[in-house]
Amino acid sequence: MFIDGLHEKDIYMENFPFRLVENTAVDMEYPSHWHNAVEILYLLENSFTMKINSSDILLRERDILIIAAGDIHSFPKIQHTGTRIFIQFDPAKLEGIGIDILKPFSVDTALISPDSSPEFHKSLEEQILMLIDEYQNKDRAYQFALNARIFDIMTILSRSCSDSKPGLNSLKSGKKVYGLEKLNKAFEYIEQNYRNEILLKDAAKFSGFSEYHFSRIFKDTMEKNFHDYLKEYRIKKSESLLSDSKYSISQAAYMSGFNSLATFN
Repeated sequence: MFIDGLHEKDIYMENFPFRLVENTAVDMEYPSHWHNAVEILYLLENSFTMKINSSDILLRERDILIIAAGDIHSFPKIQHTGTRIFIQFDPAKLEGIGIDILKPFSVDTALISPDSSPEFHKSLEEQILMLIDEYQNKDRAYQFALNARIFDIMTILSRSCSDSKPGLNSLKSGKKVYGLEKLNKAFEYIEQNYRNEILLKDAAKFSGFSEYHFSRIFKDTMEKNFHDYLKEYRIKKSESLLSDSKYSISQAAYMSGFNSLATFN
């Protein structure tokens, strides 16, 4: 698994479009990324805040977060204990079902909590727990069982899709994935050159667009303009440097691409 620009690739370790990870790291941190997979985050213990697109999302114990394909998300450093279950799967590659039937739920990211949607949450949680059990035990033909549980989860989500469904955003994931794929070279360019001066025209040229077209696609996809994204990216890099006490504020600022403390502040 690796991140190319912001695109997380090679997610699946087995010859099966499914991945499950139990995370208990105290210093868990993962950079901004997106993927084609649907992701389910189930919080078994404790709480933490993560970022999806431009929003900070607080997850509490037993919350279930459905992350749509194409939504950019990240995990800032968590400095306390907890148990988090990450489940990723590609609906289009599972046996026996086509992608069209999945459209009602796959376009929206949604947070389901036991307090706000008790019946909906209970149904999902039961399937998730069975899914975890099947994957951990890996009994004979367990992949068939995983398929069945995923289909059950998708059925519950599809049937519960309504105006009252607790969603975090309504951006169409198909459009967003398309935009992110076109911008991937721009993200690579930023990663390689953020310490130096970066102009919009240079990023656009590297990505193969005119300045106008690049600026419009970037704003539509990222929900912020190129310069704001670049500044936020540099701030995150400087924060990472400042976590190491050997760097001063001015050193961290200059090493992150800010040409003065005034622009850093």
